[in-house]
Amino acid sequence: MIDFISEKINDFAEFVGSKKYVALSIIILIFLSLCALIVFVVYLFSSGTKSLAPQALPITQDFEGDQPLLLPEGPEISNSYVLSRQPNPFWTNKEEKLWFTTPDAESLEDLKKADDGMINDILGAAP
Repeated sequence: MIDFISEKINDFAEFVGSKKYVALSIIILIFLSLCALIVFVVYLFSSGTKSLAPQALPITQDFEGDQPLLLPEGPEISNSYVLSRQPNPFWTNKEEKLWFTTPDAESLEDLKKADDGMINDILGAAP
């Protein structure tokens, strides 16, 4: 038994002598693992002894203000601002002239080329 232990110690010393960086790395990893295990066990046992944070006491009486509540001042809404309106299903001629611009032939051709380019990009890889 003693021979076995002394043989293993000699083997370990020979390993450390031949591969110093590997042996040092292994020793450091074992040491850090043991430290992490100790910290975990200490945290595990110490967390059970902590008391809970104090809880707020429930309010047992109603609030009675001695002054009226003041609302904070907010942004004023001008009279020209419309909060809601009835949407119309169709534009009137006046709205059409105001908001709609008829595209010219050059714009439509540019749009067609751009669309065709995107379609060719999508379908170009298809078999």
